[in-house]
Amino acid sequence: MNKLFLVLPLFAGVSWAGTTYYSGAQTENAYNRLLDQVNSKSSEMFVVKSAEYNAGFMKSTAITEVFNPDNMESGPMVRLQHVINHSPVSVAPDNARFGAANIVTTLITDDIDDSDFDEFLDVFENREPFVMTTDVAIDGATSSNFVLNAFDLEEDEKKMKSSGLVANFVTTSAGSVSGDLLAEDFMIHDSEDENGELKNFSAEFNFAKLDETDPNTKIFFDIKMATKLEEGTFNSTGNDPSVRIKDAHYNYDQNLSADDPYVKFSMGIDALESQEVPLNSMSAESTLSGFSVKEMIANYDFYKDLPTMDNPEEIMFSPKSIEILRATFIPDTSLNTSLKVNTTDGDVDADINIWFAGNGSEDGYTGMQTIGDLAKAIAGTATANADRSALNATPLGMMLDEPMAQIYLTVTEDTVTLNAELEELLLRLNQQVLPLEMMAGEMLNMPLEMIPQMM
Repeated sequence: MNKLFLVLPLFAGVSWAGTTYYSGAQTENAYNRLLDQVNSKSSEMFVVKSAEYNAGFMKSTAITEVFNPDNMESGPMVRLQHVINHSPVSVAPDNARFGAANIVTTLITDDIDDSDFDEFLDVFENREPFVMTTDVAIDGATSSNFVLNAFDLEEDEKKMKSSGLVANFVTTSAGSVSGDLLAEDFMIHDSEDENGELKNFSAEFNFAKLDETDPNTKIFFDIKMATKLEEGTFNSTGNDPSVRIKDAHYNYDQNLSADDPYVKFSMGIDALESQEVPLNSMSAESTLSGFSVKEMIANYDFYKDLPTMDNPEEIMFSPKSIEILRATFIPDTSLNTSLKVNTTDGDVDADINIWFAGNGSEDGYTGMQTIGDLAKAIAGTATANADRSALNATPLGMMLDEPMAQIYLTVTEDTVTLNAELEELLLRLNQQVLPLEMMAGEMLNMPLEMIPQMM
């Protein structure tokens, strides 16, 4: 039964993107192409087959059977009904417009004599698990609305309840995808003393093709994604929440089409209440910048098949791949990370900046032969400032009065400060120099070709 929860939204989520509907005569071919696409991506999880197709002038219907690939002979797990309106004008009365098709996908529930399946339907409001409506434009662009209805499940002394989920997806004919998702309430109970609840989880995303007219860029996207959880509570003892999280978020921003491309992410929790962890809030941000994507995009044919290969690492560390990596991570490519933590006892702030300085050659790599040569080309700085009271409750707090800590950190009665610099394998901590080249030993003399074997 758990597999059905996975299969149904996945199949519906595939949508009818990439297919084009001009008339009833062409709709069946598009439907068959869709089944091929689903099977090529999900054959290990489930297999879909066409059970019936009835073509009409303005409306056609289709039935898709979903099988367990490990037990095909037992028949389909579920059957899906598709009502396909291929009118030249949208059939939605409140949204009349020119279009190519409208598809409504639902689960067939009235022809299965199976007690387990009947129990599964009882979990959902009105015994209807989901409905998905997709509009397909003449150029192949789609707009889809997927609704997972409210459900209340109890199985093996576990309870799961949700107000449902609503997701919207928009695709262009070239493959850009955007959309949003909202799940208002989700609860899970393992026992009376262990349960959790999530309220108002939302997500927005936009995967924009770099150039919708250039086939070489079809796996490259500018990406914006933002997720947010308004509140989450997790109980482990009694009725009072052991952990309550408010306004947790994760954001991702990838801009490869800019003159100066970058990748950024940020995550954080605005408020946290816990009986076990003395944490009030935290945030982290990281930015990768200064790199080039020209060679990466130009060599699309080289690595487009990597996800389907048995040993992709052999290609990833091939001479051609190394050439692309060198052209991508050029001198001044940097990774900047900042962290802010507020605890019940004080604050901790840290900033780390690491960059590829190169070895002085035009491309930053020419002449490199050993792991040590590469390590010397990496530089960085790090600073951290903490209220000593915030560290006292950690294992580090017991070490702050040790002579070694006093050498490398600036420790006062109230604060602890770290200042670090890395350049050509010389690490400076509070103006104390650590020669990493001497400490690393023979490893730095190993040829660069040994790196794949060390990973």
